[in-house]
Amino acid sequence: MPKIGNKLAYICAAALASATLMPMTSASAATYPMSKKYININGTLFTSAEGFSAVDPDSGQYTTYMPIWYIMQLLDKLGVANSWNGEEWMLTIPGATPTPLNVGSIASDRRLVSVNNTSFEDPVAIVANDPYSGNPTTYFPIWYIMQVLNMAGITSSWNGTNWNLTTTNSVASQSVTKAQIVAQMMQALGMQPNAKYTPQYDATLPVVDMQRLSPTSSPWTDVPTSSPYFGYDYTAYESGWVSPDSSTSFGAGDTMTVEQVDAIYQAWTGLPLSEMYTQNAFGNPYNFANVEYINHGLPGGPDTTVTASMWSQMLNNIQVNLRGYIPLANGKYQMIFNSSTLPFDSATNGIYSAKFVAAESAFTTWFDSDVQFWTSGGYIYMSLPVQDPLLSISVNTYNGDSAQASYNGGATWVTLPKDGGDTTMGKPVLLRAPASAGGLGFSAIDYTYDQGGPFYGVTYPNGLNGTPVMKDYAGNVDSIVNVN
Repeated sequence: MPKIGNKLAYICAAALASATLMPMTSASAATYPMSKKYININGTLFTSAEGFSAVDPDSGQYTTYMPIWYIMQLLDKLGVANSWNGEEWMLTIPGATPTPLNVGSIASDRRLVSVNNTSFEDPVAIVANDPYSGNPTTYFPIWYIMQVLNMAGITSSWNGTNWNLTTTNSVASQSVTKAQIVAQMMQALGMQPNAKYTPQYDATLPVVDMQRLSPTSSPWTDVPTSSPYFGYDYTAYESGWVSPDSSTSFGAGDTMTVEQVDAIYQAWTGLPLSEMYTQNAFGNPYNFANVEYINHGLPGGPDTTVTASMWSQMLNNIQVNLRGYIPLANGKYQMIFNSSTLPFDSATNGIYSAKFVAAESAFTTWFDSDVQFWTSGGYIYMSLPVQDPLLSISVNTYNGDSAQASYNGGATWVTLPKDGGDTTMGKPVLLRAPASAGGLGFSAIDYTYDQGGPFYGVTYPNGLNGTPVMKDYAGNVDSIVNVN
């Protein structure tokens, strides 16, 4: 069964309200070329993102637009609680008293920013293509966010490339709460607030029904409907991905361990906990999240309490997982294993087979460390360190052209069959396919469990010098979502 949330993370705008998807101005990534911007906190690099300059209709001056997701992670790092529902960006800053904005009807190209439940700004936002996924996402003018941060005592400056922020409010060692973690994980995974996600199945394809909910009150006294976290916490609860402490308490102020957070991610993927203990597979949510990159770079172990800096790292890791690769310094990319293409099993109504889970666990040990891809001389290349004699690799391109394999580092090449040529078992292999092939990918077959793995492929929709996009065998980065 494909990952329930993966299609929404890559096309999060598509899963939001239709107004979020519709072009809000004539702007596009083609009109405003992207360039890398850097966010620094107290002189230390926090993150970088692709942004662009455009004229702010309110001032008539050029300003910088950046993807809303990265700004949200910045606010989280700075301890500013915030949530986004596609129409309104809600922030909580204790002690802040913003001047209310006289809001009538909001124009379709504007998005509301509220602070402490007070409407504060309504800047023009721009929908442009995300260079990582090639799909639309929402970009915000950072000047307006700088004004919000001023209310939190955080000063900032901007030189066109570097956004430098200065704060004495260190949150690195502070714990984050259950209400915050659950809500922000739902946002990172592309979920809608106040919704219920339910997997449905037909004979060949899983479909995810998203039912919009309209709660008039909260079942929990500690997360009222006025909380910026309520809508996303409610979604996680209704979808069965998290349990409240009781019928009247969500446990909003609880701290969480790494494995407790991992369990929410595992539940969201659709992988049943019972399947994780079969045939020496992942064993527990913590091991599963380790394989999926979610716990990369975290200190401690499964019982470590998640701090603000750890949570920021986990949110970033989720985005890397959904993107499917890490850029390397040499122009190559390292693939990241994720369960986005786990197969649907009609015989068990969508539940993974134990053999498949075991096979996944068996070959992820070499997968995460050494599977790399890159382009050169009009070709897409992949290196696979296959050394297990019981592991076979099936290779495909997207338009049926033949791929080639080399077992001696590229000195000589063997043309593989067009219908998915298997490489020789037990040998490291280098693969390549011309740009005309539309992309290159592989799946693995573990003969220990007589079970095939998912297909991992890469395409370059904007040419070999553009940004790579991970896709399944059918060329999709998403699955079907029904909105009710």
